[in-house]
Amino acid sequence: MSAVRESLRGLVQRYARAADSHDVGALRAGFAPGAVIDATAGPSNLGQWLETMAAPPRHPTSMDMLGTRS
Repeated sequence: MSAVRESLRGLVQRYARAADSHDVGALRAGFAPGAVIDATAGPSNLGQWLETMAAPPRHPTSMDMLGTRS
């Protein structure tokens, strides 16, 4: 696997772990300061989205699927 592909895979895995654990610091590190996040609640700036992510989880478990398309 190429170094670029492995780097991207690591980025996605770090994001998934940070989102699952509501680790706001790790989530912030993965985005540019002026990022706009277009999630299920609609677009919000990074600060607004991080506030949402800092809230206690609504569900007791989470599941992520990391895959590739060929």
